[in-house]
Amino acid sequence: MTSASPDIARELADLRAFLTANVLREFETFYGLGSRHRSYLDSTIDRWFDDSNNYDGRWSLFDSRLPQVGKVLDMSSGCGTFVLHGLRTGRDVWGIEPEDWKREYFQRKLALLGMPPETSMRVSKSFGERLPFGDETFDVATSYQTIEHVTDVAECINELLRVVKRGGVVHLSAPDYNSFFEPHYRVPFLPTMNKALAGAYLSLLGRPRKGLEYLNWVTEQSVIDLIARSPYKNHCQRLSEAGEKAIREKILNRLPVPLRTEMIVRAVRTVQKVRQSTKQFVKSGPLDGSIDLWIVKD
Repeated sequence: MTSASPDIARELADLRAFLTANVLREFETFYGLGSRHRSYLDSTIDRWFDDSNNYDGRWSLFDSRLPQVGKVLDMSSGCGTFVLHGLRTGRDVWGIEPEDWKREYFQRKLALLGMPPETSMRVSKSFGERLPFGDETFDVATSYQTIEHVTDVAECINELLRVVKRGGVVHLSAPDYNSFFEPHYRVPFLPTMNKALAGAYLSLLGRPRKGLEYLNWVTEQSVIDLIARSPYKNHCQRLSEAGEKAIREKILNRLPVPLRTEMIVRAVRTVQKVRQSTKQFVKSGPLDGSIDLWIVKD
């Protein structure tokens, strides 16, 4: 929409102002992120507003790992950036989103993009614990930065597995609270900190406790355990492990033949990780772990 008419440009500006006002209100109310965090908030607004880009990389991930992506569900699609990008590039993508203002934003953006009227049904009001779709409807179901907010993590996982076809994929991405950083409040944090202690700590920092009401201390292992207990048979892989295998093979092939041992590869990889972690810590502060799981339904 680079050559938008003056009317469309004005409506886009109005819609961005609507998005900005709601993001600032929500992040201030729940997490106490205000003027000191405006750079971070502005970058968030930019990413959510620009649906011409695959900002979180999920579409590229699916294209790289699947012979055909097929029908996709985005659980808690927020302002619909992922869904909108999918629709703009001809994907068969659907979403659910419980928040009214985010669905309003999605509807308004659809209209400004000139999307067909029937696409207004692509994001509906619902919750992850009770998805409004039949069994084995989707080829891919994805949840990005959401399961840490839901009421029942296990039920959401079971619902995602229920609605994907056999051989289909559930992709889960979320913060890992087995780390020393809370990404919503953007403060150093003890791993899976006791909620009462966390509330007192946030109060000392002058931050609201409200956000704590909507956070689950999910960890990669706790989510893997829930997936293993699901009534839907599946096999789960850490995406980091898939990349790790390629990295280790690259190290092995670059070593002189006499040094091509598991012990040497492990030592080189340890040094690499320490260097990467140090750079990240210096650049961004306390490390923020992440959950990134690829679950195939059997």
